[in-house]
Amino acid sequence: ADIERDGLDIKQRQLDLSDRCLGDDGAERLISALSGNVGLRRLCLQHCGLASRGLAAVGRLLEQGGLVSKRRELAYARVASGGTATDEEIAGGSADMLEKLVLSGNDIGPEGLRGALLDGLSRTLSLRCLLLSCCSLGDAGVATLCEVLGLRETGHHPGCLLHELDLSHNAFGRPGVEALAVALGSNRHLRTLDIKSNELGAGGAQAVAECIRANKGRLQSFNVSQASLQLEGVREVVEQFCQPVQFVVRIYRPKGQSIGFGLDADMQVLGIHAAGVAERFSDEHPSEAILVGDRVVRVNAQTDAEAMCVELNDVSDLEIEILRPGAGLAYLDLCHNSVPLHGIEDIRHELRTPEATTLQGGIIDIGGGRRLNLNAF
Repeated sequence: ADIERDGLDIKQRQLDLSDRCLGDDGAERLISALSGNVGLRRLCLQHCGLASRGLAAVGRLLEQGGLVSKRRELAYARVASGGTATDEEIAGGSADMLEKLVLSGNDIGPEGLRGALLDGLSRTLSLRCLLLSCCSLGDAGVATLCEVLGLRETGHHPGCLLHELDLSHNAFGRPGVEALAVALGSNRHLRTLDIKSNELGAGGAQAVAECIRANKGRLQSFNVSQASLQLEGVREVVEQFCQPVQFVVRIYRPKGQSIGFGLDADMQVLGIHAAGVAERFSDEHPSEAILVGDRVVRVNAQTDAEAMCVELNDVSDLEIEILRPGAGLAYLDLCHNSVPLHGIEDIRHELRTPEATTLQGGIIDIGGGRRLNLNAF
């Protein structure tokens, strides 16, 4: 009621209504009151009893905020090119600066993300952190969210801009993680992902490893603790974690066209040519996209730099092996995954710890700024 009456002060950057029994009616009133807000950065609606109408209202706020951001962006571009813009076009609103949204503890369920909330998540331009812990999403709900998480950047859409996502305690298993792996292959912005306390089981370990492989080192922190992966499952994930980001792409280069990227003497990619063969391939295969800074280590059967360049220029069917130097998941949490002590000792021995790396508590430093958190039971 205070917000409805007085509005939210533009200097107020956080609104925490956790554990308030807002329900759908309260949520709708709140979102209506935020329609003119331009200062809010963090909105916490944890354990607020939101159901379909309340979640839809939140989705509408995100969508309207995205439209306001886009309107302002176009207005500034017009001014920069010598045109004019009205005060209304430049003004903000609908919490268009919102960066963090906490919906944890609301019983969203497998179908609750569909509709206005999913539309809002796909259209917001400001949101960077989304917390959905304990929302009963299940496999179906996670798959629905992945429709947004896997959005790719196009000329008309910036793709999914989330940096942090919490999906812990959501009763999903291997199918949900498989959906995440596909989305992470396309996603270029997510840096922190938490899927702890979901019953993935040993069968889900392969999907977790695929998440790491498909993402190609963009994700920096991944929490898969308390997921019942068991010894062989943890071992499989650790093996993938320790691998360098190295992969093979198969590209057809039409005769008369260059491969579409520049290389230095060490075969490192210096630039990607607009609308060239490589850029078209990357647009069609985002998980295998070639990026500036990647290094070409093999072209077909050739590994010598001069021979590889000849192959790139003369051959149409190309199998190119790419190394992404310095890339890789920085922190992986695999604690409490039903692994006995002797299994942890075996994994540490396979990693040659603590002799070759440092070990502090459950944290294993494998070098290069990369750490693994691992313990028994």
